[in-house]
Formats: sequence, C-alpha cells, structure tokens
Amino acid sequence: MHRIISSCTTRPSSTAGTPSRRAWTRRRGWFSFVDGENYDCANDQGADYCSQFYAVRSNGVNGLDQQIAQDSLQNDPYTPETQWTLKGGLYGKLDNNPALRDSLPDMAAFYNDLQGSATAAFKAVGDGQLALYGLDSTVVAQLQANRVQIESYMALVKTGMEGLNDSTLTAAQADSIIASLSGYRQNINTLVAWNTSAMEVARTSKALTADGLKAANAAIGTSKLIEANEKQVNEIYLSVIAKEVDTFTVDQANTLYSIASQCPMEGGNAVYQARSMYRLINDTVFFDDQLICLQHGIIVKSIRQQDPNRTGVIPNPAKDRATLMMEQPLDNPGTFVLYNMLGTVVFHLDVAANAFRTDFSTTGIAQGMYHYRVISTKGVVGSGKLSIIH
Repeated sequence: MHRIISSCTTRPSSTAGTPSRRAWTRRRGWFSFVDGENYDCANDQGADYCSQFYAVRSNGVNGLDQQIAQDSLQNDPYTPETQWTLKGGLYGKLDNNPALRDSLPDMAAFYNDLQGSATAAFKAVGDGQLALYGLDSTVVAQLQANRVQIESYMALVKTGMEGLNDSTLTAAQADSIIASLSGYRQNINTLVAWNTSAMEVARTSKALTADGLKAANAAIGTSKLIEANEKQVNEIYLSVIAKEVDTFTVDQANTLYSIASQCPMEGGNAVYQARSMYRLINDTVFFDDQLICLQHGIIVKSIRQQDPNRTGVIPNPAKDRATLMMEQPLDNPGTFVLYNMLGTVVFHLDVAANAFRTDFSTTGIAQGMYHYRVISTKGVVGSGKLSIIH
C-alpha cells in the first residue's frame, strides 16, 4: 500500500478563520491548508482532521503536541521518520520554553523521557551551531565605533588632499597639511588593525567552538537512518561551513550526495540540509522527490504552481526601516516572513489586503543576509533576499 504525503500550501494567520486558528498559526505557522486541489481535511469518517492543529490551549500546547507526547499518532502518513521529526520539534519547543513542561503531565513526562537521547543531543548541537554566529556585544559596539571614526578620518584625508591643491599655500602650510594627513592615515591603520585582530580572534573562537560541537556530535549514538543522517550532516557542516573552509573533500561531497538523494520522508530534514550544502559543490543537480519517494511506497503530491507576484523590499540593504513593495496587492490578508541563512524564522509581519506598501522596523533584527517570503491563501506569492545593516 502506498502512503500519500501531501505537500500542503500555507495561508497567513489573518485568514486562518477562527481566533484559535489564527493564534496557533502565528505561533507555529508550518501547517496551514487550502482545501481542494492539494489537501482535503475530511477523513474517512467525515470529521475535520485539520482541526487538531489549531486547537491551541491557553498554555501554548495544541492537540498535535499531546498526540506526539502520548505517542498516539496513528494515521498512515505519519511514518516512523516523520514521528521522529515531530518528537524532535516538540522536544525543542519544551526545551526552549520550560514553562510548557508544567502545562500538562504528558509534557513533563515526554521531556524527561527524552533526556539523554539522540534527540536531546542533536538539539544541543543545533543550539550550538546557531550560537557560532553570535559576536560579543562589546566587540560589535567597538567595531561600529571604529567604522564611524575611520569614516571621519577618511573625510579629513579628503579635505587635506583638496587643500594641497591650493596654489597659495606656503611651504610651511603644505608641510603641516602633509603631517596631518600622515597622522590621519596612521589612525586609520590602527583602527583597521584592531578590527582585523578582533575578527581573527572571533574566527579562532568560532573554530574552537565548532571543534567542541564536533566532539559532542561524534559522541551521539545512532540507531536509525534519520539519526545517522543528522550526525553526518552536522559533522560536515561543523568541519567546513562553521570553520569558513572553502572546499569539501571528496568523501564529504560523496556523503552529502548520498544523503541528498534520499526521500526526505525516510531520511529526515538532514536530506534538505545535505542538498543545500551540495548545491555549493554542484548547483545543477535536481532531486525528484516524487520519483525518489515512490521507491519507498510514498507518493508525494506536488503543490499546484502559482503565478508569483512581483515583490521587493526597499531599501536593500536596510538599516532601521524597510518597506515591502507589491506590484499587485493581495486579494486577502497575507504574511511577510523573514528567514535567516539557517532557515529559522526571525520575523513575520501581517500584510493587509489591497496594500501596495507595508512599512516595518528592522531595528530588532540582527545585521546579516536574510531570505523572505510573502505568503497568501494561494501559497508563496513572492520571495527574495534582504540584507540588513546597522
């Protein structure tokens, strides 16, 4: 018997229907359906299967969380690998929010049962990977102050160079300007040297942290393919990307390709991570999940393609504020979602129907490169990249 996995489209929180559904979508947002071509919420008994995903309690726990904690997911599309992934997601939710562990007895028991497991160990390694890119706030402040000083000295150098072109200058005046220019340049060199030294210390610290995470990752015992994939992808990421190494070894490339060629429903999220890294080696390879997964008896329904709406964010790079520009406004309210380079949602914003412009603040978003999507009831209607500088 084939198992059918439906690739569900997403809809924004503001069109999710009931208040409980809207609240849940703002918190989680990964499961939002559009009835009809791609998904049908009615099961064989005629009940509304999807309602469990939106039954959010005041304590932040929903019906799906309870089923995961109770190990009571029974319907066929939940493969053992999918259940492993869902358990990891719930463990992470409870680990990040300790108050939820006391919300229901099932949550505390579930969390305690996973202590010392591969799931808990992988969560710790994942948290460590995110921390690799954090720079000490004091260092960041000094780097920013140095940039301002360098810019001011550069302006003084420019003014001094223009002053030397004055034909009425005496020799003494010219010597004074040249001496000042020499001082400005020395100050600039000193600041640049400090910046270089600080960044080198940060790289060294990052490399040492990556080595520590590699050791922790290597100590994780695995018994399933999905766990082995996670471990191998972590090891390669920490050996190459985290250390800013320019190339992959032949063995690393072969391992990434082997994992990337698996059905994600069997190999887990590490399959997608392997594909993203393998694209750095060869960005022409296409992985056909419908064909790959069919070999495992899993039928993947493809999402109906939507005509993308032309969207843009200005200014780009953005500093303190930015504006989402829509060539064609949405028929219904939507959501603007911002992801970091690891695919984690860092910001989301409601987009009103019929709005050509939506302004938002970027002051609370860390400096860096991000991907964004504009999501409506039709799915993803626009996407792009946004750089933020402060």
